[in-house]
Amino acid sequence: MKIKCKLFLLLVLSTFWHTQIFAQHATEISPKLVREKWDAKWIAHPRSNEQFGVYNFRKAFELKQAPKKFIIHISADNRYWLYINGKRICTGPAKGDVANWNFESLEISGHLRKGTNVLAVTVWNQGDYRAAWQQTYKTGLVVQGNSSVEAILNTNETWKVAENNAYYPLYDGYKFIGAREAFLQ
Repeated sequence: MKIKCKLFLLLVLSTFWHTQIFAQHATEISPKLVREKWDAKWIAHPRSNEQFGVYNFRKAFELKQAPKKFIIHISADNRYWLYINGKRICTGPAKGDVANWNFESLEISGHLRKGTNVLAVTVWNQGDYRAAWQQTYKTGLVVQGNSSVEAILNTNETWKVAENNAYYPLYDGYKFIGAREAFLQ
């Protein structure tokens, strides 16, 4: 009996840990977003281009209550790490090309709370050091809310962005895997 109790507790705790750390991929996409141009705009640091760079984007926002559902769609050129209220939630986007850029649809309500919330995204572009399969146009970020409720996170001029000079590429000439990043200490 004790073993069954311990296994059940382990299962419950691992499920709780998983749902608290990672965002849930959403399959719900507003038909309007499929048919029409998004209200969100690609945003970038003024000095960003298609060369190596790491940039921190941030949006603080208020919620009158913790939402039961909150779906966003997110992408970046080249890659991103998404944080909500200080917790790393997800990375992306999936591989694509400039003509067929991919984005993730995420249900993030489990990471939001009543009051002030902060969505932060670290975006990096490996530029000339990128892997052969990695496409780029210009370093940037786009976040689109699934409805008018989530539109508070649409990328626009209300977002803050700062260049992060703590990283630099470690390139060993293998174009198939691209550069690794090093962190200044």
